[in-house]
Amino acid sequence: MTQFTVEDILTIGEVAGDNSALTERLGQMIDHSSNVRADVECLSTKTGEYRIVLRGTVRQEPPAWEQRDQRPEGEWAENVAAVGTGAGSATADS
Repeated sequence: MTQFTVEDILTIGEVAGDNSALTERLGQMIDHSSNVRADVECLSTKTGEYRIVLRGTVRQEPPAWEQRDQRPEGEWAENVAAVGTGAGSATADS
């Protein structure tokens, strides 16, 4: 299954076809999210019309080199480590 991204949320309402396509996309979004909850915002008992709000956080994938448990090598790796810790920041003297 491919990773569901934040950008996919922007186009989730543009799913063409029958209900199964929307069902699949919503399922992918929920599977790739944490802290998911659904709130019934409104419901008409006369017409059966409803509005449900889904809330959650789409999990972000780590960089590919972290997924493969590989680390960058050389000076570039040292710069990445320095940026990640806040060390090695350049400041301008006035």
